[in-house]
Amino acid sequence: MTPRNALLISLFVIAAGTRADGRLGAPGLIAGQAAGRDDPPHAQAVKREAKDVGQGGMASISAEDAKVLRAVVDERFPSRPEDLLVLDTTSYVAPTDPAVAKLRGQVSLRGADLGPNVTVVTSAEAAAALSEISDSTVLVELSKPAYETAGGQATVKYKITRHTTAGLRWLTGTVTLSLRKDRWAITNRQESAESDPPLRMGGDVKPPVLVKRGEAVPTAEAVRSRISGIVIIEVVVDENGHVAYARVLKPLPFGLGEAAIAAVKQWEFSPGTLNGKAVPVLYNVTVQFLAK
Repeated sequence: MTPRNALLISLFVIAAGTRADGRLGAPGLIAGQAAGRDDPPHAQAVKREAKDVGQGGMASISAEDAKVLRAVVDERFPSRPEDLLVLDTTSYVAPTDPAVAKLRGQVSLRGADLGPNVTVVTSAEAAAALSEISDSTVLVELSKPAYETAGGQATVKYKITRHTTAGLRWLTGTVTLSLRKDRWAITNRQESAESDPPLRMGGDVKPPVLVKRGEAVPTAEAVRSRISGIVIIEVVVDENGHVAYARVLKPLPFGLGEAAIAAVKQWEFSPGTLNGKAVPVLYNVTVQFLAK
């Protein structure tokens, strides 16, 4: 489902405290606390998450995380007459959490209650909707909540990208939420100005230079099927050298396109320039997979 006037949400994970999935403490244990019913809600969710790994090898997002993200969506986007499209998985987990990192760092959003007019979609469906030139088509990336030790406060980071006639524009923000009578509410929000559209290379526009590259991890299905080949990805490298947007131009089967994007989003560049000034630039990259 890809309506023209749609909001899209993808989620990625940020590290927080001693856990990289946005929660404090090791799986099933909060730092400084014994496991038990006295744990805050997000801590109890960590313990359940290890049990919620399905046959697809992907854990489900916890109910508490979903409540926090729903509060962000409801308060940041109070008016959404069209369906709000949400990617069906998170896109990144830092590798310091072995229980989740071994699952390729992805958490399923299937079944999560993120509010009315919210539809969970694949990344391909999201990219197709975003490619339609409409100022109302918006891609939002949210982090999993990062909690304070007591569990009564959470932080969520986000990026909003929209496709305009001039090209892609985006902004970033951070919200702080507090738990009040079993309801999460935003208490503070900081948001950057919207970026300029990215430029295409050529003439005085110089390309970005890759300075840090992480290898993509193939899916289990691709390994079993001995798939080899390259994935071509179009990225926007922003003026800070970070990948602000990525979409697959040439895919490979068995989820290798998603695996390539997950890797590319962690790459770092020396930014492209226009007359010596750093600017956002459209750039194509390739990710190679070799069967072993």
